[in-house]
Amino acid sequence: MSYCWAEIDLDAILFNLQQIKKIVGKKIKIMAVVKADAYGHGLEEVARALSFYNDIYFGVSSLEEGVKLRNTGIKAPIINLLPPLPEDIREMVHQDITPILVDGELVEVLDKEGKRQGKILRVHIKVDTGMGRLGIKPHSAVDFLQRLSKYKNIFVEGIYTHFASSDNDVEFTKYQLGIFLRVLEELKEKGIHIPLRHSANSSAILSLPQSHLDMVRPGLVLYGINPLQNNSVGLRPAMSVKAKVIQAKELPKGHSISYGRTYILSRDSRLAVVGIGYAQGFFRALSNKGSVLINGKRAPILGVICMDQCVVDVTDCEDVKLGDEVVIMGKQGEEEITAWDLANLSGTIPYEILTSLGHQIPKVYKGLSEPKIREEAV
Repeated sequence: MSYCWAEIDLDAILFNLQQIKKIVGKKIKIMAVVKADAYGHGLEEVARALSFYNDIYFGVSSLEEGVKLRNTGIKAPIINLLPPLPEDIREMVHQDITPILVDGELVEVLDKEGKRQGKILRVHIKVDTGMGRLGIKPHSAVDFLQRLSKYKNIFVEGIYTHFASSDNDVEFTKYQLGIFLRVLEELKEKGIHIPLRHSANSSAILSLPQSHLDMVRPGLVLYGINPLQNNSVGLRPAMSVKAKVIQAKELPKGHSISYGRTYILSRDSRLAVVGIGYAQGFFRALSNKGSVLINGKRAPILGVICMDQCVVDVTDCEDVKLGDEVVIMGKQGEEEITAWDLANLSGTIPYEILTSLGHQIPKVYKGLSEPKIREEAV
């Protein structure tokens, strides 16, 4: 048994997908963003669970992730949300993984490879409306799409943009959406029809219904965390992180704790050493700030978090002993530590908390047992 592990509730992910469907309506398609190992939740397992819904799309960020899904038996459309590398194009076409285009550099290569394999290659075009990252400039989009129409082995299935600050700047998000909608209107005037228009990430799904268009791209909300830092839509966090007590001991007042002696005991104390550290994604920034849950009570972290262990104060917890379960993130009794709690204390965002904790430690899966979820997914 590992000293620490993540428990992933697949029923919670399906429940969250249902909540998203209620928000956007039945006509809007959903691209489940499963890049970065499904935000640390496990790419293959999460995708298999979501495949109960036969109308789902998947968003990944590499050929390798797409191939993993195909090898898992996923037949659904897969969109690679990063532009293809030249050396990946042949396999991408072979595996029916949809690339995005952000300029014209690889268009001819894609068209020739599609012709060589006897396939019409679906692509999505990304428009940079203010993110300043990937994407074609808005004023170039119409001309670019007109030029694409001459390539017989390329079919433009989708066009999209990405919001820079939909979780904290509604006005700029509306500004970006306005630019994107003007591009779509120009395309319509030129007689260019693209089946899937999409812009809404998790925040915009919840706060900007006019951005839903033909498809939405839930990421963080799919895993039960609201990027707007509330739980008004009743999401269920899918990941809990747990560890074991690897020693319980008593130390006297005045004793220093961990590297650098950053904490000196102010009383005679009972301590627990817990088998998780920064190598397992438990950020060192939480040293002397965070807490864990043991026997239903909060136990503060004392001193610096080490590579694979940390020390917590269990003086006020009952009968803590070797092997006891410790909750790093999740619920125990009436107490809860959320990804937002960890993010706020360590000066980061829940995305980094999930991907960091979920990256290194073993995962234990539960769920796919709720009949109502399974019935509604069919």
